[in-house]
Amino acid sequence: MTKSLFVIICCLVMATCMVGVIADSTEVSKESKSDELNNEAYSLQESGKFDEALLVVNQSIELNPENNYAWGTKASILMNLNRYDEALIAIDEALTLIPDDPTYVEMKKSIEQNVGTSDESTEVTNESLSKELNNEAYALQESGKYDEALLVVDQAIEQDPNSHYPWGTKASILMNLNRYDEALIAIDKALELSPNDSTLINMKKTIEQKVGGSDESVEGVDESYSNELNYKAYTLQESGKYDEALSVADQAIEQNPNNNQAWGTKASIMMNLNRYDEALIAINQALQISPNHPTYLNMKSNIEKKL
Repeated sequence: MTKSLFVIICCLVMATCMVGVIADSTEVSKESKSDELNNEAYSLQESGKFDEALLVVNQSIELNPENNYAWGTKASILMNLNRYDEALIAIDEALTLIPDDPTYVEMKKSIEQNVGTSDESTEVTNESLSKELNNEAYALQESGKYDEALLVVDQAIEQDPNSHYPWGTKASILMNLNRYDEALIAIDKALELSPNDSTLINMKKTIEQKVGGSDESVEGVDESYSNELNYKAYTLQESGKYDEALSVADQAIEQNPNNNQAWGTKASIMMNLNRYDEALIAINQALQISPNHPTYLNMKSNIEKKL
């Protein structure tokens, strides 16, 4: 009898342990699925499918309510839908989970400027139209239709001259047209509006190497080409073409091993491929070049959680 009781107790203990293991496994599975859904929602948003993106990101949050990325994505989608009151709730949730995230702090400021503007003023309408036109210009540029893209981005600037995004897009288009003097004027305007934007700063360096640069040094050419390749890798990653993006990011690094942005892009691609050990190596390289970069520090923290 005593022996039977002992066996029963052992079985109960084992069953309890198994339940705990299964629960832990289920929790990890939910977090992983939540991340996948958030990535899907982000891609849908990038394609302009905002309503569909909102449905998917809500599923992501339902699986893991502590996924700050999903709350941030939801806030971004709601902003694109001009549903600023709801966007404010979402970004507050993201900030509850990561209080000092600079991206979320900036997003909240932007949302707060628009809260209560369901009957939006002409100024806000112009900003929205400028954003749409800038996205259209970017798409035309990606298709190689540079002259058409330039016409559209000029319309975007006309709608909102104080947005740095269309000025940056214009600079990029003019670079593709080899009109570097004009590109320099555009990038200077973008930096006047957003002085600390690292992408714009690097673009300006690239343009300056090209201006009057028929006698460019090999080093300058390598850096310029590295930046172009990194931008291409980033675009491929945004399209979900991770293996192709990785190949291009590696070429960017080969051209300029000190290109911190290329290392950051590589780390991001590796994360999307769930290759976290390699992602950690890449982000450490980026941080070695740019030690206090907040985005890279945040990325490293997220990678280490996955290891």
